[in-house]
Amino acid sequence: MGSSIKVIFQPLYESFIGLLVFTDSTLAKNSDLGLSWSRAIKSQLAPGFLNKIQQKSFQEDVKTLAELIMLAHDKSFSSAGGFTAWFNELSLEELSAYACVSPRMRETFLPRIEQLRDSCKSLEEWERFFLARIDPGLIEALERDVREKQQLAGTLPAVDFIEQVTGGILVEGLEEEENRVIILSPQYHGRPFNIYTICRGLFVSHYPVDPAMPQPGEPSPQLIRLLATLSDQNRLKILNFLAGEEKSFTEILNYTGLAKSTVHYHLIALRAAGLIRVHLRFNDKKPANFSLRRSALDLVDENLKDFLKDPALKTKE
Repeated sequence: MGSSIKVIFQPLYESFIGLLVFTDSTLAKNSDLGLSWSRAIKSQLAPGFLNKIQQKSFQEDVKTLAELIMLAHDKSFSSAGGFTAWFNELSLEELSAYACVSPRMRETFLPRIEQLRDSCKSLEEWERFFLARIDPGLIEALERDVREKQQLAGTLPAVDFIEQVTGGILVEGLEEEENRVIILSPQYHGRPFNIYTICRGLFVSHYPVDPAMPQPGEPSPQLIRLLATLSDQNRLKILNFLAGEEKSFTEILNYTGLAKSTVHYHLIALRAAGLIRVHLRFNDKKPANFSLRRSALDLVDENLKDFLKDPALKTKE
């Protein structure tokens, strides 16, 4: 039996992503929504609840529970309350079976079950707050994207489909793997990043989707991101270095002579723009490698030409 690919979405997933972004200052700072979104959320939350969800232990709980909900991808949770009820009914044997899949689950899940169950109550409160403040049209757009991706799935090889949907994640060796489950789910609040995990038997990517259309005469967010990313000399040097064959982070570090944090920052920007590929393998403990994503260079040309079209031609179209 080969690998199975599922493109799915539930509003609860977006609630989790929103919470992950809000509680991770680095992710919030570098996301399209930015720190202004986080500050606005903080001003609306009750102080006691805000203090609880900003605790480091709660943030770790969120990451663990987010992984659990994707491991339970065959379940349909209408709300965080439904997820909590399901979680509370799991036997120790069932919990152990889930924990066997992921290193994070093995290390942090079973020893802290009661704390995780308590954190689920906060997830319910967050969901009520979060879903009441987002446009229902956003949920409809994410659901529509799932249907579009499901139609695309049958037209491409699995590796190419994943790479295209995620904007550059290359899960290698799928044809060699048995009984692997690949889950792709659209998300808005973590844009422009893929929020992913890969572990024994499972790859999950919450891939970014922006349903907003640019106003007439305005460049698309994708074009702005591509041009801004390519305007940096060090990033161009990194792309040149990656144009031949895939390289490790250490090789990129040695080539550039920059500080680790600086190289990390540039790679984040290049990944967010979809300009580099991230090479991953199941059960491979080595860090990911990187290579130039040549298809993204075509997007620069296409986006720029489309934006610079003669307005009269746009009127005729």
